[in-house]
Amino acid sequence: MREKANYRDYIEQLNMYFPDKEVLNLNEVATVLGVKSPSTVKRLVPCNKGRITKVALAHAMCDL
Repeated sequence: MREKANYRDYIEQLNMYFPDKEVLNLNEVATVLGVKSPSTVKRLVPCNKGRITKVALAHAMCDL
């Protein structure tokens, strides 16, 4: 399976924003994506109980 385009850039960006975290909440993801509402985040990326790993978020960002 090939790595998605820009995946490494996104994971690097997420590691700069949140160096000590592996799992992010909806408010943190909203900040990264530049949206105001956590409910918007739920529509844009797959979240599990309001949380998402940086790896999963980077993959989802490739599809936005």
